[in-house]
Parts: sequence; structure tokens; C-alpha cells
Amino acid sequence: MANIFQNKLQIQGCASEIQNVFNSIKGKFDDGSIKEIDFNSILPYPDDFTGNGKEWIFENWGAKESFFYKNDDRNTSDTIFFISAYSCPWSLIQYLSTQFPNLTFILCSTDMDNFQNIVGEKAIFKNGDTVLYISPEIDFLKAQEIYFEIYPDSKKDFTFKDNKYTSNEFYF
Repeated sequence: MANIFQNKLQIQGCASEIQNVFNSIKGKFDDGSIKEIDFNSILPYPDDFTGNGKEWIFENWGAKESFFYKNDDRNTSDTIFFISAYSCPWSLIQYLSTQFPNLTFILCSTDMDNFQNIVGEKAIFKNGDTVLYISPEIDFLKAQEIYFEIYPDSKKDFTFKDNKYTSNEFYF
């Protein structure tokens, strides 16, 4: 199982509403610096929760463990990149889309630990509904292209042959 996922969240719609979303999901690192996305700002972990915390996180945020955050130089006015542990926060972003029903949320994710099998997943959410979902099981080539949406500079390291991308490097 993968340990680290690179995620790309793009939001489409009115620019001021997009800015409202990004302002509402920010948090702070322990040192006080701003983190672009804080899952606890989207759906707070309950203070009085007495059950299994890992289960709550997985069910509500879409992961088995807590998340790592990284502010990324690729962020723009409508897109942020962030890292998560053990999974992509599909359910959290789907929930976020219910809070801003006039916007469309496009979430792409790829396993950072698997550089030979370059694939990603993509979901589009609108007001809590999944409008589109692509995974390697559904469409392997599109799943590979999602990887390049997240890592566009890496495409030069791959060759397209037999309807798939393969690495130009040999791995032992």
C-alpha cells in the first residue's frame, strides 16, 4: 500500500467564491506559518469523540492516518497541491463541495511511492455528487495522463508505446 499521495485540487467557478473556499480551508503549522489546506478546517475532528480515531478520520476525511501538508510553489488562484498520507481525501473534498454548491471541485491524486507504475486517479465533485471518477481500473491510459497533470515536467522521462507510457529508465 502506498504511504504518500500527491494531490491536486482545482476549483472552477466564480473567482471570489473560489477565494472564499481557499480562505476557509487554511490552517496553521505548529510554528504559526500558514498551511494552504487544513483538513480540520474543512471538517473538524470532534473534541468529544470517544471511538476509534483512525476509523473516524478514514470515514470522514478519506484516509487511514492523519495528513501531511506542504505549501507548493505550483499553487495558483484556483489550484492547490498538497501531500496526504495513506490515501487521497476523496470524501473530505466531496463534503467540501456540499458547502460550496455553485463550484466544481476537481481532485487528482497519485501515489508518490510508485514511480514505475505511473497512474493517478481523478474525481470531479459538484454539490456532493461525483460527476466523474477515473481510476486505473476504469481507464488505464487516462489514469496515466492524470499523473502528468500532477507532474507535467516528468512526461519527458516516459515514452508512449503500445497505448501506455513506460519509463525511459531501467529499474533493477
